[in-house]
Amino acid sequence: MKRSTKKILFLALLTCVLLGATKTIHSLFGAPLSADGETFTVEVEDLNVFIDGAFGPTATIENGETLTKKIKIENKTNGDMFVRVMILPTLETSAGKVFSPRLGKEVLIGGMTTSWVAGEDGYYYYTKVIEGSEKSEPLIEDVTLHHVPSGGQEELSIQLKVESINTSKDGFVEAWWQGVEPTAADEPYYSIYTALDSQTTN
Repeated sequence: MKRSTKKILFLALLTCVLLGATKTIHSLFGAPLSADGETFTVEVEDLNVFIDGAFGPTATIENGETLTKKIKIENKTNGDMFVRVMILPTLETSAGKVFSPRLGKEVLIGGMTTSWVAGEDGYYYYTKVIEGSEKSEPLIEDVTLHHVPSGGQEELSIQLKVESINTSKDGFVEAWWQGVEPTAADEPYYSIYTALDSQTTN
């Protein structure tokens, strides 16, 4: 039986929130790789967030195979920040058909630490401060495909939508939850809220 081959691409969509103002990059784009070919860089105005350790422009992987690579979010500013990330895989067949494979089903993400908490809105919330010039714990350490082969070549794109906010009091509540503080009945958001709120600055 002919085995299906996939190529993995990483793209990024960055939303940054600074001092209560929201700026969104609407288009998906792949920033140039650094000279070492390992760091995927996204820069917007005076806020710099690096997706550190991303795959190169393409990497080939076959069905059922695991590709190892650590992905971390790096704060390239001097200030502290909170972040949340949405992982958006899409699969395009050689016939031009596009699918949205499901995380945990067709696409398995391994190595995510417990500091990342999945919300019901599709975001993974990092429950620690990323200090200036520091990195998060791993968001991804490997990707495994569990997809029924189409018999041809397929292209898997994994888009990372990264949103960051400074650590001012209630800033993340305003930016991410329209100013509504979660209650104890609103899990997992209450746990996310309490973890982040305890680390805010006035």
